[in-house]
Amino acid sequence: MRRTTFMTQEQPLGYGHAVACARGFAGDEPFLLLLGDHLYVSDAPGLRCAAEVVRLAESESCSVSAVRATREHLVGRYGTLTGAV
Repeated sequence: MRRTTFMTQEQPLGYGHAVACARGFAGDEPFLLLLGDHLYVSDAPGLRCAAEVVRLAESESCSVSAVRATREHLVGRYGTLTGAV
């Protein structure tokens, strides 16, 4: 069964808090956290971004996060992480 449910984060307390706001709805089931102030576009022809993330999570049997490189002087405007490709 596919369905979309919108959860509202009443205070801007970060992404972790946003996920916690949906805990009662999502429980232990997989879910997508999509931010309303971002535009999600896939580079894969014919594949929507959400479908691309779901496909990767299923094939790797783990949680995934879509991230984007950000210029260092803009880092303070976004959540950040480090890693290697």
